Amino acid sequence: IPDTLKIMRLLIISLLFSSALFGQTKNDLFIMAGSSFFRPGLAAKSSFNLGYGYLPDKLKGNKFINELTVGYTYENCGSGFWPTGNGGCHTPAVGVMRNIDVHPKITLYGWIQAGATGITGGKNVAWRFYSGYSAGTIYKLPHNYSIWTQVTLNKVVTAPMYLNVMTGLTKSW
Repeated sequence: IPDTLKIMRLLIISLLFSSALFGQTKNDLFIMAGSSFFRPGLAAKSSFNLGYGYLPDKLKGNKFINELTVGYTYENCGSGFWPTGNGGCHTPAVGVMRNIDVHPKITLYGWIQAGATGITGGKNVAWRFYSGYSAGTIYKLPHNYSIWTQVTLNKVVTAPMYLNVMTGLTKSW
């Protein structure tokens, strides 16, 4: 995990200081909470996400991508819904997003992510390739805040696909 955190820090720093490359930007800092459903074992488990989105002006006209993201997700893999300390999935990921404004206060988005999931709870951390495919809605609030709600189809190489539903708060600047 420490090497992964170093990589994430470098990605965030490079995104923050790349305005010379991309021109004017908009930034999103998001925190989300939710639950995984229809996962192996069929039990709902809590999940939490913290991330940073970067919308460079040079991608505004792009029909497929207009935001770059980096994030970290924790999902409970232990017994019960809430984190118990006896197992979790730690997932740093990078992604691309497409935001489509459908109303002055409402934006729809699609989001593709890829990363590595570290599964804890045993003697060693078991790292697996991760990919996620999200669709969601952003409801814009005053003072550059917004509420995000999304559904994500997750795939870890050694596990069946599962569904995750999250909602959260974002601050943009």
